[in-house]
Amino acid sequence: MKRRLLQILAVILCFASLMTCQILASDTGDSGIMPLWDNASGASCDIVFMETGVGLAIGSVSARKSNTTIYARLELYRTHWLFGDTLLNYWAAADYDSVNFGETFTLTDGQEYKLVLKATVTYNGNAEEITLTDVETYHASDS
Repeated sequence: MKRRLLQILAVILCFASLMTCQILASDTGDSGIMPLWDNASGASCDIVFMETGVGLAIGSVSARKSNTTIYARLELYRTHWLFGDTLLNYWAAADYDSVNFGETFTLTDGQEYKLVLKATVTYNGNAEEITLTDVETYHASDS
């Protein structure tokens, strides 16, 4: 009887440990796993620090099918552990099939920046929401 109870407990523990090891498709992380969207074929959001001391906010959204409407907004924040995020600038665009951003901003040494891409991709009345985030810290000595 004890042996049977231990076997059942072992199966329950194995099942519970498998359930905790899930990959969320909405969080691409550094692994590069992209979610499977119905309307969008891809999206990206990146902060790049140039050697000239200028930051570059890059964002793009592309559609899977032609005649797809895309509305996108790229938001740049300065982060602070105590005061939270401060919106520095934002850019918005709407177009068919693809939207691309490539905007510059002034950098401050030691500052952490957060870039958020929010997009709505609509095809045939079906709207899809996309949100991507990139966080980077600028150090002038790294340039």
